[in-house]
Amino acid sequence: GAQGKPETAKGANAKPGAKKPTFERTMAGKVPPPRGMGDKGVPHPPHGINQEQFRAQLMPQNQPRMEEMRRHQVQQQAASKSKTTAVSSVTKPVASGVVPAKLSEPSKDAKAPKPDAAKKTTPPPPPPPPPALVLRNSVITATSKKDSSNDLKRKIDGSIPKKMEEKPDAGVSKDAGVGGLKRKNEAPDAKKRKTEAKSGEKTKNKLVEVKGSDKLGLRLTLRNNATKPLLFELKNTPQCQVREVETEEQLLSLMRKQARIAKRTEENWVRLPQKAWQAKMLKELPDDARNRLYERHKDLQTIYLPVEDTDQRWQQLSTYADYILKEWFNTKTLDEVLKRAEELGHTETEGGIVLRGKIVEELLSRGSKPMTASGLSKELQTLIKKSGNKIVTHSVSEENPFKANTKHVGSEEIEAFLQDSLKEGKGVGSLNTTFNYTYPSRGGSNVEALDSYMQALDQFAYSMDKTKGIELNRELYLIWKMQNYVTSYHQDTHIFPHLTMYQQSSGYSVFHFLPVLVGLYITHISRTKPIEDVHKILKELDEKRVGSYGIIGAGDVALIYPFGCHGVYVPSVKHNSELLDPFEIALVRAAEFVFTKLKDSISLEILKNDDWNTIMNDRPQDKELLEKVDGEISSIRKKLALKHNDFMWAINRLWKKWEKR
Repeated sequence: GAQGKPETAKGANAKPGAKKPTFERTMAGKVPPPRGMGDKGVPHPPHGINQEQFRAQLMPQNQPRMEEMRRHQVQQQAASKSKTTAVSSVTKPVASGVVPAKLSEPSKDAKAPKPDAAKKTTPPPPPPPPPALVLRNSVITATSKKDSSNDLKRKIDGSIPKKMEEKPDAGVSKDAGVGGLKRKNEAPDAKKRKTEAKSGEKTKNKLVEVKGSDKLGLRLTLRNNATKPLLFELKNTPQCQVREVETEEQLLSLMRKQARIAKRTEENWVRLPQKAWQAKMLKELPDDARNRLYERHKDLQTIYLPVEDTDQRWQQLSTYADYILKEWFNTKTLDEVLKRAEELGHTETEGGIVLRGKIVEELLSRGSKPMTASGLSKELQTLIKKSGNKIVTHSVSEENPFKANTKHVGSEEIEAFLQDSLKEGKGVGSLNTTFNYTYPSRGGSNVEALDSYMQALDQFAYSMDKTKGIELNRELYLIWKMQNYVTSYHQDTHIFPHLTMYQQSSGYSVFHFLPVLVGLYITHISRTKPIEDVHKILKELDEKRVGSYGIIGAGDVALIYPFGCHGVYVPSVKHNSELLDPFEIALVRAAEFVFTKLKDSISLEILKNDDWNTIMNDRPQDKELLEKVDGEISSIRKKLALKHNDFMWAINRLWKKWEKR
């Protein structure tokens, strides 16, 4: 509780003063409890185990964490009370020029010191300035032309050049740069970092933030061919913003701000055909494209979904919006796409940022550790055993990483599959390795990387419950990839608009943020034209400084916004040996935070309507066809004297029969 009083469980069987566990707290009011569960979403314990033991098994770290939170609240209240008393003592009239010796410990009987004593009193020294923003293990600098003929050459050094030092500005570093470079792939030691920063010692392998104008020369693989590789180098693209976040309140404030931006600008980016930017594209299409879309529109209108199933209705409409975009891209050049993106305001919005600070180190990076192919295979075998599902893997093409082959891999073959892929240097990964924590009766995933992340997010979700408009999706992702894997530029639309939090546990990920229309255009070109055309477009965008990029290493967190577009590259150590430490697996733990106010408004205005799947007006030939069918059916009903119920029963049965045919 906010006042330091522990919350108590409610319910007919609750004991007076019983503490309410975190899992129960976040679950209350979210979903109806399934069978075999208590009135607050907590499962009934198995026979022979009492309730307290069972809760301890479900969430072994709950109790210590709650005790720690309570101690922290008591300390905060004590500090606040002390500060209030101190401030009130300052307002009392004192002798001219006199400063109380101890503001934190005023005495009711204390008398004001003499003026002579006040002269001898020296004010406390000013607090030391905050240390420059540092990354974790080394320094990246750009060499001068005297050092090398190639001005893109980098050097790793233990010193901090003055021109590259940055002072934190209200927790935000606008041009702060690339993280995770030349570091060990392990979770950060927050206490050690703070000690080093305060002492000012030049420690080995410590990073400073690099301004966005400095060229790192990061090379991304577009063709993983040993004889003729094709690389794309980020030369001019600015680095994304790095935000220092120290508390849960600061992180929630950042999320709430993005939710407000999303609601205010929804007509220009939400992937629904009813939105203004999509409706305008549909009107601009030539007749042949509109005819193709109308055939798909017929398929959309044959889909029956109950009004409560807004999630499926969202997915169906979002898929139809993809078809509109593809037809529109077929008629446009890059310059035309850029012009429309500017008109819609896409070029003014961020695609995502990198998060650092206390909240990242102490909460969001909990359970982060290096990962090898052998270790990953054990984790995946455990997850397969728990979920009963095979792992869906993707292997990108050597000639075009935006195209991939899909394979379902079971528990018996996953280890050999990973080791073989590693030896052959294939760009292999999985984006859909997940576990759903919605129902506590399932327990955890038994995968430490996922369960520890869920425990951290569960703590954060308790604070978030007080914040209307944002909700944690309790299905977490364990995203793993190998070097040279590429995730095509995309806007996440598999669920309602949301923020995605990517926590890098091992290896590196490069996020290339682009305006949503531009990024989707690149993916369209990659599926229809040679990879050289994609390379040409990426170079042009880099020269025009369109978009931004950020690289995260072990322990870093990226926050992805829904109104942008991003491609994700796992960089090759071979092509970036001066920047990256060797690694086998790039492991990311991802969580989604849905904008519930935007979701509710979309559901109310579009998805819950009877005509939710009506996008285009009927063509003259289709109206004529409908009239003929209606006439024939009416004559059959009249001839057979069918009642309404009999007629509907027959139509539904025949529908299923026709579908099987």
